[in-house]
Amino acid sequence: MKSVTIYTTSECNLRCKHCAVGLDQYKPRGPQSTEEMLKIITELSKGGAEFVTILGGEATIYRNDLDIILTKAHEVGIKVTINTNLTSYEAIEPILDNPGLNSFVISLDGATAKSHDLMRGKGTFKKTVANIKTLSRHPRVVNGNLFLEIAHVISGYNFHEASKIYSLALELKVDYLAVKNVKVIGRAEKFQSKLLFGSEELLKAYCKIIVGWMLSDKKIDLGLFVPPAFAVYLNKRFDLNFPTSERAACAGASHFSYVDLYGNHIPCPSMAFEEDMKGGLKKSDASLNLITGDVAKSLESPVFENFENNRINRSHTSKLYPCKFCRFNTQCRQCVAGIVSGQDEDKVDICAAVFEHGNKTVPNIREEIWTSYDDSKSLKNKKTFATNR
Repeated sequence: MKSVTIYTTSECNLRCKHCAVGLDQYKPRGPQSTEEMLKIITELSKGGAEFVTILGGEATIYRNDLDIILTKAHEVGIKVTINTNLTSYEAIEPILDNPGLNSFVISLDGATAKSHDLMRGKGTFKKTVANIKTLSRHPRVVNGNLFLEIAHVISGYNFHEASKIYSLALELKVDYLAVKNVKVIGRAEKFQSKLLFGSEELLKAYCKIIVGWMLSDKKIDLGLFVPPAFAVYLNKRFDLNFPTSERAACAGASHFSYVDLYGNHIPCPSMAFEEDMKGGLKKSDASLNLITGDVAKSLESPVFENFENNRINRSHTSKLYPCKFCRFNTQCRQCVAGIVSGQDEDKVDICAAVFEHGNKTVPNIREEIWTSYDDSKSLKNKKTFATNR
């Protein structure tokens, strides 16, 4: 694996409505000790990891050993990214000069205080934006030795601001804007009536962000997954040139893996207790644990073997809507986290949006892409995939 995310604390200073691991914050579990984290970092380096992302909770506030962890990571050749809501600049100041720190991923879920604060709490937008501006002036950021990324989740609270979020990212002088649609797991289940919105609005929002990015001459990198079906739609509608060759939302365990709060090393976060409190791992597993075991043993475990076999053989494609009808379904590797966590079927949001609404702006796009779809037959569990309004 090249990149690994480590869940390091379930404590957080915010209670975001859409948080995938939010339920774990109500009764916070103890974090890995410093010694355990150093062992995890060492094992990951033995497994070939080059990048590690530290996730919470809010690790910058609730872990006081980040400087030690970063130093160890630097020693073994790992670059570290820290996910943060960046509501406290004081919390990150002690680690800014540590060479092990490669980047921050900063959550910003609105282009205005109104939308962001509805998701993350009153006053958070003002704090986070001010702290991004301060951080952008730090010498390591200015010299290109510390990178800043904004992570933006589109939801019912902010989809109408899609054209503004890229402009805000430009204004804040970050290096990267990562965009994804809200998923109803964790605390989001409680607020789904407000978080969810129509698939036609999702299609419009994604198009606005991409067009804005193109018009700005791609001044910052944009992390918004464009599967082949969506690429065809964009190319035809806006005369663009997005590739339709093999694309991977899930590149598999050779590229990405996850370490949970128990120290278990797994191929997908959806297997962890943090994201699946009903079916995920609820204790240390000797065959997977990096605190008590070694990385080679975890990578040779049935958990990794089965995950990779299913991914390589595309065993889950028939359970994804509208992928099962798509002419690109042998070359597009979508995220199958929902299926891995036990769902019978799942949908790919942006492809579903093109499937359901694309013909309005690009005539016959559905017929061109979803060649095996029979409009005269009802879909299995069709209600499951009804557009959320």
